[in-house]
Amino acid sequence: MSGTITKHADVTAIGPTGIFGVIDAGEGNAGPDLVTQVFFLPPGMLTCQEIEPAEVGPLTAPIVGGNVQVH
Repeated sequence: MSGTITKHADVTAIGPTGIFGVIDAGEGNAGPDLVTQVFFLPPGMLTCQEIEPAEVGPLTAPIVGGNVQVH
């Protein structure tokens, strides 16, 4: 997921592109859902549409609690 940051407690963070990825492991005993950190990039440098799903995996860590649902 990516988009322009329009609200942030630190006003210097407003304007760049925020980008992160998730992997929804599914329901049941499929294992934990995974998420990357949020990366802050210069506007227009990169969007989530330019990243292949296989590139996200190595950057992820299991979420501590909850459930990611990708629709």
